[in-house]
Amino acid sequence: MRVAKRYSGKSEMVALESSFHGRTNATLSITGNSARKKGGYTYLSGIAFAPAPYCYRCFAETTPDKCDLLCARRVGEVMRLHLSGNVCAFIAEPVMGEGGIITPPHGYFKRVKQILDDEGALFICDEVQSGFGRTGKMFAIEHYGVEPDIICMAKASPTAGRWAPSRPRRRSPIRSKSAIIFRPSAATPSRAPRRWPTSLSSRRRAWSSSRPPRAPRSRPASKA
Repeated sequence: MRVAKRYSGKSEMVALESSFHGRTNATLSITGNSARKKGGYTYLSGIAFAPAPYCYRCFAETTPDKCDLLCARRVGEVMRLHLSGNVCAFIAEPVMGEGGIITPPHGYFKRVKQILDDEGALFICDEVQSGFGRTGKMFAIEHYGVEPDIICMAKASPTAGRWAPSRPRRRSPIRSKSAIIFRPSAATPSRAPRRWPTSLSSRRRAWSSSRPPRAPRSRPASKA
């Protein structure tokens, strides 16, 4: 949020209903889930919410073949009518986990990205719950053919980067411009993790062999 505000010089944001982006005061301000926001303090101002792209329970009570992506067009209307024209970014999850595993319809993010480009706002993609191969691709937003301006990632990022090869392969399965290849640091081993023994006796032997050798104890001199 701070990066988007500093980059654009604007301060307002648009989020989605039924979304979840974190438990801090700032991230709860852009969360559209009342169950998560109960018991909190005064949240940030300058934030508006657009309807969730949920075709099964459409806010307009229509069907995808008739609405012409009304939920995507509502993002532009919210930006123009609910805020003061100082929108820095729109944040959304490619798959809304806390909202009920909501998958937006095909073409939703392309239409939203066109609206954001026309309004001069950034697209922040929250991939904390959907990134790193959970949907069959590196990032879930790749299924929609849209390249976001900012990607938020966490949780699976240490696991995905810990055992990654130190050099990218010649033919990488990741072809998106927004894909990131993680390289282990100097302190991170690039070999495969050693399997821990299952039996108790084997665990004790492995544990004792991995311990550093102890320094011999010096016995106190006996009294004469």
